[in-house]
Amino acid sequence: MENCVESAIERNSDIKNVHQEEIRSINANKIALSSLYPSLGAAASAAPVLSETALPDGGTRQGFGYNFSVGINASYGLINPGREESIKISKVNMEITELSNWKKYYSTIASVKSLYYSSIRAVYAAEIHKSTLSRYMRIYDKLSIEYRMGRVRPLEISSWEVTIADAKLNSDRTAFESERIRENLFRITGVDDKGQALSVDCLEKLASLNLSQEELLQIAENNSPEILIAKKSCDISKLSLTRTESSRMPSVNVSSGVGYSNQMTEAEIHDKGFVEPFLLDDKKKNWQFGLSASVSASMPLYTGGRITAEIERSKSDLSTTQINAQDTIKNTNASIIQRIKTLQFLWNQISISEKNIKNAETNYRIVERSYENGLETQTKLAEAAESLKRNQLSLMDNKIEYLQNLTALAIAVGINEELLCSTK
Repeated sequence: MENCVESAIERNSDIKNVHQEEIRSINANKIALSSLYPSLGAAASAAPVLSETALPDGGTRQGFGYNFSVGINASYGLINPGREESIKISKVNMEITELSNWKKYYSTIASVKSLYYSSIRAVYAAEIHKSTLSRYMRIYDKLSIEYRMGRVRPLEISSWEVTIADAKLNSDRTAFESERIRENLFRITGVDDKGQALSVDCLEKLASLNLSQEELLQIAENNSPEILIAKKSCDISKLSLTRTESSRMPSVNVSSGVGYSNQMTEAEIHDKGFVEPFLLDDKKKNWQFGLSASVSASMPLYTGGRITAEIERSKSDLSTTQINAQDTIKNTNASIIQRIKTLQFLWNQISISEKNIKNAETNYRIVERSYENGLETQTKLAEAAESLKRNQLSLMDNKIEYLQNLTALAIAVGINEELLCSTK
């Protein structure tokens, strides 16, 4: 089973996307954290300006020049409403992503286990029907000898032939179904079917719950991915409401810059071109050093009701999220309680089925000997064989259902199966 689980995890597209989802949530958190640091940038500009050029005759000529500037600027949001909430939201989203990925991972394992258990059940069912057919064939072989010696009526032989035909149909059908489910198991998990027998260790050593209902509900409160995601979704809605309300507060931004500027008149461009005025040397300094700093503040005074509407929408979203979270917690706890009861019921059924099988085997042997001695009818013998078969199938069904519910309970509670149980 381990090979099937490992292969299925490697092939599952949702599991493959887990890493990408983690990367997205991490980068979203980095984006939010970047608001805590100043931003730096380089800038260059060329702006046309009206210039006046002196003429040799003493006059002037109006024209256009250019003001060139290059430099580095920095800005920082000294007061940034909603920044703290945005950072917290990104962190909570990272936690939700981690929980969702855990759920995807173990849901994939649960699906593979369920399919594996179904395959085991099909194999056992085929073997049980085959064993029943073998019992009938042994009896029929003995009867055939008795018939040839004239000790058995033709009607009894004919009746056994009908019974054997029905048993063979059931045996062939369950054998085909077993092969089909096996092929489906290996196809979905991507494991090469080399004809190896499926491991049944999980059936030989069943484990019972070693935690009470109260303990499991308490564990689920702190570990269940469904419950934790619901609670964290409420946290995000609360933070979003606080962030929306803070949009009414003022924001303050500090910025500064350092660089050089150079203004060229139309005549300079005409006479010297663009290159020479940019040159720096000891004789002529064309560039002038500049330093600037500013503080700006802004605060919304009127937005046409947009902020009020956004706040009301956030409140509505919070109320909806809280209601959904309460339903999720209630439904998850109810599901956990129901699975605990189901496991307890199945555990008792397994114990009863094991005793019933022993009784059915003893009963079959007694009826078989009585039939051979002419003390019981064929109908009683067939009933004894069917009773044994039903109890064997019932035991297998109870074990498979128990294992499937145990896996589902572990996922709902949020811990590994090993922590739920003690070995029987």
